[in-house]
Amino acid sequence: MATELEERLSALEKELTEAKKTSAPHGKSLRTRKSKWIIGTLATLLIAGGVAGFLIYRHKTAITSPIPAAISKQVSFDLFCPNPLPNGFTFDPNSLKYDGSAMVSFILQSGDKRISVIEQPLPNNNLHLDSAVGLNAIDSPNGKAYVGKDKAIPAGIVTTSKTLVNISGTSNVSDDAISSTVQNLKLVHK
Repeated sequence: MATELEERLSALEKELTEAKKTSAPHGKSLRTRKSKWIIGTLATLLIAGGVAGFLIYRHKTAITSPIPAAISKQVSFDLFCPNPLPNGFTFDPNSLKYDGSAMVSFILQSGDKRISVIEQPLPNNNLHLDSAVGLNAIDSPNGKAYVGKDKAIPAGIVTTSKTLVNISGTSNVSDDAISSTVQNLKLVHK
């Protein structure tokens, strides 16, 4: 029996020696726990910073629309408003009109220069704007866009998935002001 106990004791000593070889010393284990805590804390701060950055970016890119929420919630199509406005232009709050169902319009003004913006649901029939005389396709973040002159009047058209936006200016409005209006249209949040 003594031999059997000695053999078990010897076996346990070997297991303990092997266990000590494969496991980290106590001090290193404490450092490992601290490292894991620091890494976890940094990861949490990084995620929180990313979320905060996104929320700040979203807040700064969301526009304060001059179109009242009461109107934007009633229409069945997306509404857009240029932001920033063309250089020198302001939104004329007295010009805002809503026909109660399918059309919203407003005017941008700079002295005697006026840009009219009319928005309505995209018609069901296909619009063939590529062949429109006097209008040229330009890049737009919202969909297909065209600018040019329609009977000597500066004009722009934007078609999105739900909305047709017609933009026209008085004859003294520059092509750049129309292009700026088209390219800076931002979705009004419902």
